[in-house]
Amino acid sequence: MPDEDHSSDSEPKKKRERHNCCVPQCTEVKNESNHLHSVPKDPVLRKKWAIAIKTGKELTLSMNVCSKHFDKSDYFPSNGPNKKPKLKRNVIPSKCLPVRSHDRCEPSPVKRRKQARSDRAAKRSIWCNNFSDAEAGSNNENEAPEQEGQNDMFFENTNTVGGEEWMDVLQMADLEPRDRKKLVEIGVQVGDDLSSLVISITETDKKLKSATGLHSVQLLDSLTKCAEEIAPDNPCKKLHMNTKSRILLTMMKIKLSISFSSLAVLFDLTVQTCCNYIYDMIAILSKILKCMIFWPSKEQVLMNMPKCFRGFGKTRVVLDCYEIPIGKPKCIVCRVKTYSHYKKGHTAKISMNITPTP
Repeated sequence: MPDEDHSSDSEPKKKRERHNCCVPQCTEVKNESNHLHSVPKDPVLRKKWAIAIKTGKELTLSMNVCSKHFDKSDYFPSNGPNKKPKLKRNVIPSKCLPVRSHDRCEPSPVKRRKQARSDRAAKRSIWCNNFSDAEAGSNNENEAPEQEGQNDMFFENTNTVGGEEWMDVLQMADLEPRDRKKLVEIGVQVGDDLSSLVISITETDKKLKSATGLHSVQLLDSLTKCAEEIAPDNPCKKLHMNTKSRILLTMMKIKLSISFSSLAVLFDLTVQTCCNYIYDMIAILSKILKCMIFWPSKEQVLMNMPKCFRGFGKTRVVLDCYEIPIGKPKCIVCRVKTYSHYKKGHTAKISMNITPTP
């Protein structure tokens, strides 16, 4: 048999050339107007190229970068129109580079908070300067009546505490000018005026009961008084709502099971502030209402036992469970514990003990 010709096997295989650009987010290919340039063989320069084009990995010698990413000054002057432009030594791609999601064009949150604090400080300094000018004008005995009227309007427009204007408070208190300034600043931060929503809820007992579950406005006033005695408001702490409004906010959450975001919109608060107010007020109300939970004696239970339970003489309490819908917890273990197949969602389980009372 004649020998087979194996010359084709001995020929080296041609490498497959890449005709596309390796820069991320670049879809350019090789054509007459767009040329491809090989990655430099120098490892130091190649690393600079990889950092510039943001590939996130090392470049290989088979990769190419198109001329779209180079400036005109990066090329040698061309000798002819048909010749491929040649790059200068040690040039790096600098045009049309990819934009990553974590490349921030705006200031960081820390810088934004710092700028916001400086803006608030500037506003406070302007307000204090205006207050000092008004106070100096009011202490001047030779001042014109028109200027005195302006100062009176300045004090009358400030917030009120307990129905008394700040002007009367400052006149009654024998304080230094610096202490007066602090007192007025505290009064501006904390306001006792109820919003229109709170006023509409507290108009009648029927509206109050349907919104909060409280039977009367008198009961609300009593709870407010007790809450102020147990946990008085800190004058140095900035509060957007008084004690009565925070109690209404908390009771509406318990009674109607409204989401925090909805309550924040109704009471003109942020969601986080709304959550903080409700959590703090629940702890205060638990101390006030704890004394109202009592356990009846055996004689009282037997005396008020319903007819359907008369045959069960040893019955003292009826157990019941109530589920309140909650948000999806972040913890996986909490998700498993709070998920309810009956309610088809995450709920908080509350066990209730019911006893017959007179």
